[in-house]
Amino acid sequence: MGTRMGYAEFSDREGRSWRVWHTRPRLADVLSRLPTEWKDGWLTFECDTDKRRLAPVPPGWESFSSTRLDLLRRMAEPAAPGSITSDMIRREERPPA
Repeated sequence: MGTRMGYAEFSDREGRSWRVWHTRPRLADVLSRLPTEWKDGWLTFECDTDKRRLAPVPPGWESFSSTRLDLLRRMAEPAAPGSITSDMIRREERPPA
């Protein structure tokens, strides 16, 4: 597992590689449409074939084990493509450089 501030990489039970990072919304349009628990941001989980989001962000998640990150990934909601809010969020969801 690789970790840096606000970003981690891990493998799930099936051996797929995932990246996870804390996404913090900036666009006013996004903030006005988000449920309360999402306004402080969410964890974005991404692999080659899937993207998921989890809110609220658990404190200290950057130091979680791969097993615990995989549990959070399984709890996360699949990112639903096609909605206006989803499209705006997608513009903000970039892994940290």
